Amino acid sequence: MPSITIPNLRNPITPTRSVTNVGINVVVRLETLVFNSTVKTISFSVAVSTTYRVNTAYFFRSLTWTDGVHAVTIFMSLIHTLMDSDTRRNRMCRQNNYSLVVLALCLLQHYLHVSVTFVNATSEVHIVYLGEKKYDDPALTKKFHHKMLTTLLGSKQDAYRSIIYSYKYGFSGFAARLTESQAEEIAGVWPESESFNDDAMGPIPSHWKGICQQGEYFNSTNCNKKIIGARWFRKGAMNQFQNLNKTDNVDFLSPRDGIGHGTHTASTAAGYFVKNANYRGLASGLARGGAPLAHLAIYKACWAFEGCTDADLLKAFDKAIHDGVDIISLSVGNEIPLFSYVDQRDSIAIGSFHAMTKGITVVCSAGNDGPISQTIVNTAPWLITVAATTIDRAFPTAITLGNNQTLWGQSIDAGKYNREFASITYSERTQQMIQRETYSFVSIIILVYLFVYVPCVTIFHVTSSKDCQPGSLNATLASGKIVLCFSKSDQQDIESAATTVKDAGGVGLIFAQFRDDGLSSCDIPCISVDYEVGTQILSYIRRARHSIAKLSDPKTTIGKWVSPRVASFSARGPSSMTPEVLKPDIAAPGVDIIAAFRPLDTEHRSGYALLSGTSMACPHVAGIAALIKSAHPNWSPAAIKSALVTTGKS
Repeated sequence: MPSITIPNLRNPITPTRSVTNVGINVVVRLETLVFNSTVKTISFSVAVSTTYRVNTAYFFRSLTWTDGVHAVTIFMSLIHTLMDSDTRRNRMCRQNNYSLVVLALCLLQHYLHVSVTFVNATSEVHIVYLGEKKYDDPALTKKFHHKMLTTLLGSKQDAYRSIIYSYKYGFSGFAARLTESQAEEIAGVWPESESFNDDAMGPIPSHWKGICQQGEYFNSTNCNKKIIGARWFRKGAMNQFQNLNKTDNVDFLSPRDGIGHGTHTASTAAGYFVKNANYRGLASGLARGGAPLAHLAIYKACWAFEGCTDADLLKAFDKAIHDGVDIISLSVGNEIPLFSYVDQRDSIAIGSFHAMTKGITVVCSAGNDGPISQTIVNTAPWLITVAATTIDRAFPTAITLGNNQTLWGQSIDAGKYNREFASITYSERTQQMIQRETYSFVSIIILVYLFVYVPCVTIFHVTSSKDCQPGSLNATLASGKIVLCFSKSDQQDIESAATTVKDAGGVGLIFAQFRDDGLSSCDIPCISVDYEVGTQILSYIRRARHSIAKLSDPKTTIGKWVSPRVASFSARGPSSMTPEVLKPDIAAPGVDIIAAFRPLDTEHRSGYALLSGTSMACPHVAGIAALIKSAHPNWSPAAIKSALVTTGKS
């Protein structure tokens, strides 16, 4: 209801107003619930419809049942979505659609605060989120969870077997194995890295409650005054992916990092000083995190194959709140939300909200699905959402053409170039012959469609070899040559293109892409160029009778490239769910970032990797937030966020 402003109030005023129904209709079936000694569970439905168009949003309401003495209140979250046009055409009645998910446990003798239930349709693990804790004692909170499950399942034994997590420190809730009918009622660290050396580190904070949880190739001796806590959470993943064969994946059932992502981001946020850090001889220098003297606690809730489950993420938040962290850096995001759709299972938003209420600042990555608008994730207003930018460090690599023209790209594949001329060709010259026939066939069909009206136009997609899609190159024509490829708008990555060229017998790749995309190492020499340089090379290939080129080793330069620029892959706002909340909040370095990595292969033998993504940008801001918290320990998360977004400069 709109507010009324009465300026300069001196005398009593009685305002009057008229209220008009905006067109939302609510119908409850049944209207009366009758319980007795044999009838203990009764189902009812709540139907919501609208007469007029309603903006996409959350609507929080409650429904109270009472017999005059006892009351049961059910809190409901209505999520308004718009049906697509095809669905509307198939319905006789065009109404806006609401989804309502409620867990209702009706008890005659107790007031019950019932919350939204988050359901994963493909899993037997269901998260029951209950909001703020009802009890300060975690044991009482856990007992309350067991009591709820006992009421639902019928026995204490079934309740204890069903529950896999009890969220009892920062907020209240639990994760349990439930059937669909019952339910209707993310990486760790590599501790040996020099970035986690505890030289000159101060004592462990007295308020710290965390532990170093043991597991595969990890025990309490892997912690020190730098890494003061480490936990791992896998019960949600184990129950959701019960047939998973762990031997197929390089990971460890412990806080130890089998992927490298967590080690990279942790050292970016708070890695200690390391001299002569480099990636395969490139960019050698002093490495340090944003807050090099900050303590680190690792919460591994994401896994090599399964990714991150809501159950594990929420438990990680729950434990982090209990342990006493000050800043949470989370380089994880959900899938891009569909337009006019609100995801009920946003465990990051839920967990971070409760962390925020405890004075913990939460920093998250914005996502890597740019440059399209409305692709941003982690848009809750209490989060600090970080976009990725370029930096002024570059790895220029010379491309010498047969006409003695030298053009420049970038590469991080030092030591792979033989510095000799080789034939160079454009990828469309090496395409499979069957595709040429397909082009002609499709062209004829499209011509017919141009002159014949049809009520529904069919769009034919033809795979082109110009972006080096897998299987698109003719090995006879590409063998022994350097191949020029162009990235399409859907961002075909350079690694995949290099694999295609290698499989076709090619000896090198020149890949034209957005300048602000990150670099990657390839199995063959590969150089990234912008589209302008790519077009110049293509013009040479088409003019020359025998086109040749030579690829040189990359070098390292600083300060010669215009930066920062927002990376092309960095997700853009506004959020389709909450466009009134400006996101992202801030941008930080996220392109070609060198940081600690797990040394499990020859490419990363130095213990460092060069990665790009908003995952790399997020810990930069988290480190700065830690410095602010250290200087102003009484500042709230809102104050820290305000200081960052209003005073941050490049």
